[in-house]
Amino acid sequence: MLAFFFNGVEEVVERYLVVIPFYDEFHNLAYSDMVSQMILDRLGKGDADVEELVKELGLEDMEVHLDKLVEKALAINNGDGTYSLNSGGLLS
Repeated sequence: MLAFFFNGVEEVVERYLVVIPFYDEFHNLAYSDMVSQMILDRLGKGDADVEELVKELGLEDMEVHLDKLVEKALAINNGDGTYSLNSGGLLS
C-alpha cells in the first residue's frame, strides 16, 4: 500500500531534512490510496450511501473518491444512492 511507503518517506524527510521532489504530489497519492482502501474495506461489509460513508469514515470529499473507485471498477454505483464493492473487479 502506497500510504505505508509514504510514511517511511515522510519519516526520512522529517528526521534528515531531506528535500524530495514532488513530495506534495506523492503525499496526495498516498492519501488517496489510503482513503480508497478505507472505503473498499467498508464496502466489503455491505452497501452504503455517501452520507453513511462520510459519517463512518469522517471524510468530506467522499464522492470524489467513490467516483474514482467506480471508474477503476472496484466499486459499483447501484443507482439508488448506494455503493457496493465490486468483488469481481478486485485483483487477487
